[in-house]
Amino acid sequence: MPYTWLVATGAYAVVFRSSGAAWCEAGLVLNELLIAAVKAGLRKCGTPESRLLRRPPGAMDSGIYPAHFPKASTTSGMPSGHSHASIFLAVVATCAALAEEALDGRPGLRQPQPSDAVSLTFAWGLAALVVVSRTRFAGPLAVEYQGRKVAHHTVLQVLVGSFLGGCAGLAGTGWYFDAWPSWPFAALYACAVAGVGAAAAAEARATARGRTPPCACPGDSSDGAIST
Repeated sequence: MPYTWLVATGAYAVVFRSSGAAWCEAGLVLNELLIAAVKAGLRKCGTPESRLLRRPPGAMDSGIYPAHFPKASTTSGMPSGHSHASIFLAVVATCAALAEEALDGRPGLRQPQPSDAVSLTFAWGLAALVVVSRTRFAGPLAVEYQGRKVAHHTVLQVLVGSFLGGCAGLAGTGWYFDAWPSWPFAALYACAVAGVGAAAAAEARATARGRTPPCACPGDSSDGAIST
């Protein structure tokens, strides 16, 4: 899904010469780079066996290309990149739907109106479906492999990804529309990543001492990879 958004937004920006779409495309690219950096940093804090960072048992790599040749995933699942991108774009789409040009020609935001219900419901409904589809609660939205439904993330991983994506979206739209300060949301983002990193490091230390890890991740049970 994030790749579809990247291609569609970039195409719109080029074909219609839209500066707004171009800025959105830049935000989506930055979003992908940011989530890759966060995952890499968290892997440094924990271990490959970390319950906090690893994907649920049985998770498969099933992106655009791997979908043709799926294999057991060995990548980190904390935080969920799909959830991060989905909530980021939902925030951006919400602000775009409420955008208006101020008297000085600068972009601004207006109060939501009843006529905005369809646009906002679509943006947040789609984001919610993507987030849920990454967990063992996906039901008919789940990715299937050899007749079984596979979860790509624990519930905690999608919740953290959603929170970070929301912070990134609010920081970016606050700057673009000059509607609110960006730094509080950037600070929340950094604090959340630092908190997860500290928890992963604590789990790694506890595991090294032979104790039960202190983190029990919601949705990460022995059957967490397969929805029934």
